[in-house]
Amino acid sequence: REVLKTLQAQRLIDVFPGKGSYVTNLTPTGGEVSIEHLLRKGEITTRDLVTARRMLESEAAALAAVRRTDADMERLRAILEAFDRADKVQVAIDLDVAFHEAAVVASGNAVIQIMFGSIRDLVRGMVSRSLTDRRVRRLGAPVHHTILDAIDRRDPDAAREAVAEHISLSERTYGDDIDQPLADVLNRRAISDPEHAALLKGVSARLTDDRT
Repeated sequence: REVLKTLQAQRLIDVFPGKGSYVTNLTPTGGEVSIEHLLRKGEITTRDLVTARRMLESEAAALAAVRRTDADMERLRAILEAFDRADKVQVAIDLDVAFHEAAVVASGNAVIQIMFGSIRDLVRGMVSRSLTDRRVRRLGAPVHHTILDAIDRRDPDAAREAVAEHISLSERTYGDDIDQPLADVLNRRAISDPEHAALLKGVSARLTDDRT
């Protein structure tokens, strides 16, 4: 009974006296649904993430090109230089995510920063899929420099375009995986890439843990 009361208070179930308890038909805009809930239900595909990242990070980069400080540029350059030197995939993944986060921070908009933070683990999963694929990394990594240059030149249109191009690359290279849940994509990638299987399964497991 106490459990039912708790679930009802969280608006996860509706209780009708004499009839029973029913799962509430939640909508993402209602405030009760988390990323973890949608992951658990398998309602977030990699394409969903690409679309959301393109909208969020492209506009963040455009804003960063207008608002960035010298400290922001110093941070972005240092991260990208370290990324270019990285000889371990795990290190490259961490630096790739850090670069995208630093660009969001450079926007100076706290709401955008919070929004990025809410999908950071998903971004890490997508980056892991990309950087363990030599073709995708070869095509995508150089665009980081285009993004950096546009923000440095204070060119919001170029920054927006560069980020959109960078994130959209997965739509052209992931094949059928683009319409599958990200955890499933990582597991399938692990099967076809024994070299990085442990890394990919680890990232997938963290996403799966969030779904339980």
